[in-house]
Amino acid sequence: MILGKLEWFVQTDKTSERQWRDVMGLLKVQGNLLDAAYMRQWAKELGIEGLLEQAFLEANINTRHQS
Repeated sequence: MILGKLEWFVQTDKTSERQWRDVMGLLKVQGNLLDAAYMRQWAKELGIEGLLEQAFLEANINTRHQS
């Protein structure tokens, strides 16, 4: 769901505050329960890896140990 919302955010030229807010909410609720390695793998495939990393940083989610 997070990756889908990030893709949608990109499709709106990064102007959809709702999509970004949703991503932040999902990250904050799920936190370190997320499979960051899996998410990074798919984000790379989708060309949104930089955006995913930005989202992790803004949500204050430390996922580096999971890579």
